[in-house]
Parts: sequence; C-alpha cells; structure tokens
Amino acid sequence: MTDARIALEVRLHESFRREGLPSAPAALLDALDHVAEVAATRQVVRRSGRLPWSAIGIAAMLAVGGGLALFAVGNPRPAVPAPLPSPSAPLAPVRITYDPMWTAEVPEDSAGLLRIAAVLRLRLAQIGIDAATAQVQGDSVVVEFPGDVDTDAVRTYIGQTGRLVLAPVGEEAVSRGTRLDEAKYPALCDSRHITDADVAIDQNGDPALHLKLDGAGTKLFADYSRTHVGSYLAIAIDGVVVVAPLIQNEIPGGDIEVSIGQNAGLSAEELSRLVAIIRIGPLPVPIHEIAAAVGSQEPGPTPQLAPSPT
Repeated sequence: MTDARIALEVRLHESFRREGLPSAPAALLDALDHVAEVAATRQVVRRSGRLPWSAIGIAAMLAVGGGLALFAVGNPRPAVPAPLPSPSAPLAPVRITYDPMWTAEVPEDSAGLLRIAAVLRLRLAQIGIDAATAQVQGDSVVVEFPGDVDTDAVRTYIGQTGRLVLAPVGEEAVSRGTRLDEAKYPALCDSRHITDADVAIDQNGDPALHLKLDGAGTKLFADYSRTHVGSYLAIAIDGVVVVAPLIQNEIPGGDIEVSIGQNAGLSAEELSRLVAIIRIGPLPVPIHEIAAAVGSQEPGPTPQLAPSPT
C-alpha cells in the first residue's frame, strides 16, 4: 500500500469519527489496497450483515463441541461491541508505546507503521473509545486512550495481531484456549478469505459468530465440508482456539454461523470484541509493548500498569 493510500485510509477514518458515522465497513483496510484498480462505476457490495431471508437456504448447520446446535443462516444482526467496563481508574489518559516486530517477509516501512496505527484506532473506535489516538512516533506507534476504562482489557484487545484461521482438526473435539499446531492442522481459510463478520442470534436465541467468506474461501469451505461431515473445525485467533464446531452438513454458500451459547466460555462482550478484530483485519506484523505511562508522564515502564498479557 502506498503512502497516499494509507493517508486516504486515515482521512476516511477520521471523517467517520468526526461526523459520527458508523465504524469502517468490513475489509476496508484491504479494499483500500486496491483503490486504484477499481473502476469508478463498480457497484458497492452490500454488507453480509444485511442478508435477505432468501439467503437462509444457502447456509448449513454446525454444532459446538458441547452439544449446542447452530445454523449458518442469513440476516445476522450486526455487531455492536459493548464498551469495555470502567473500573475505579484514574481519569488521566493512558499512553502505551508499541514496537512492530518486523520480519523478512514484512520488512519495516512507513506504510506499515501507518497501517498499524490505523488498525489500532479502528479497533478502539469499534468498542466505543472514540477519544483514543494512535500515532506513529519514530519507529514506534503510540496509543493514548482515557484512563476511565479497563486498561488491562484494552491492552489485551488491541495488542493482538488478530490473524484468524479456520483449521480442520479431525474427529476429536478441541477445547477453547488450546494452542493450535498449524504444522499438524494447516488452515483451510484465514483472514484473507473473510469479507465480513457479525454477532448473530441463532435459532435458540443464543449469540452466534457469523462469518462471510470470499469466493475463494467459499469454494474451499464447500469442497471440504462436503466430504468431512462429522469432523471438527477449529476457529483460532493468533494460534489460540476460540471455538471448535462440528461440521454437520455441507456449507456451500460461504456463510458460516457458529453458535456460542453459554457453554462455549465466550461472553457477549468477548464475542463482540472478537468480531471487531475479525472485521477490521489483522495487523501486518505482531506488535510488542515497550512502554506505558499514565497522565503527563513520559513513556516508560511504570508501576501503574501490570505487564500486558502475552
């Protein structure tokens, strides 16, 4: 992505915030990579969170490995992430400095830094922290947000890389929180194949995770589910399993709805934040927290903040 396109992305996001418009649509960050390649007359694709009821027939059923059933049906309700709880915290702003962990495949560049800052801003806006900022300073990204929120929860949330994978794991159920061995269980689809995500409501009135796949992901998932009914599929973020539903039918339409229920160990707030991470897309590389400060202190390790979870 060029600096000009990154700048456009940032200006669009700032406009959303100033005018009180909804948060950025799904896959905005990736779509902006191809702004120059899209014809001006191209029709805008409707968010999958507004699927017509005629789409109900294209989805199939999965079951969470605890007996809860779910249907991948149309018309899921759009995600409205709940604000993080506000404990008895100082009102002074919290400032956290992150260093990107560049790799040979993704070397350091200014566009990458701007992209990281934009992703972090979008994540904070998705959970209702509109006063937050994320700015590039030298080789780092500095995030600042009000101190009247759950600081540790915010750090855990924004510090994730956010890479999603859908990985077949065979006939044995996998528990939430299990570390996924991708060498043993390679991903069938990943974040690149996700065009939208929402919090839906299943037939039992329980919350569900709705994922919409692109054309390539739809074909991969349809081909696999057709021949692997009765197998488990792990849905993992950054290598940690979030939920592992059972494939009960072929899923041909690219709409997947995973019932969470009360036995999956995922609260409504956690589900909303998960959806926000998926919709915005992952960071280009992991980030490492190097300093934190409260109020007017200069960035640096401080006793006011516990170490960020790893």
